[in-house]
Amino acid sequence: MRAPTGQIRFNEAKKLLDYGFNNYSYKKLGNKGDTVKTVFVEKGVEDSVDTIFEADGGVLIKKGQEKSVTQEINIPDIINAPLEQGQKIGEVVFKLENQELAVINVVAKKEIKKTGLLNNSSYMFEKWFNLMR
Repeated sequence: MRAPTGQIRFNEAKKLLDYGFNNYSYKKLGNKGDTVKTVFVEKGVEDSVDTIFEADGGVLIKKGQEKSVTQEINIPDIINAPLEQGQKIGEVVFKLENQELAVINVVAKKEIKKTGLLNNSSYMFEKWFNLMR
C-alpha cells in the first residue's frame, strides 16, 4: 500500500477491516468431541460405538448465508470390529450451494475389541457379576 503517509495507510487498512467485519461472519460447524452418529459394530464385544468430531470446524461466510449451509454425513451404518479409539470412521462435508466449505473427520469415541473365546468369556463373567450385585 504505497500511500504517502501513515495516516492514509491506516485509513485504507481500516476500510478493508470494516468491509470484512460488515460483510462476513464466522460460522461454527462442529466442536471437537461432539457426537455425530451411533454406528453398529459387527463381531465386536459391544454392539455399537458413538462417532465424534475429530477437531473443531468453522468457516468464514458471507452474512445472510449461514442458514444455507448443508451437511453431508458420510459414515457407514455398520462397521466391523476391532476399532481403536480415535480411528477414522467417516467424515462430515459442509457445503454451500454445492460448493464444499469444510470437511471434518469423524472418529470412534472408544475402543471396541473383536469378539473371541477369551473376550466372550470375560464379557459374560462381567455381565453375570453385575447381575449378581
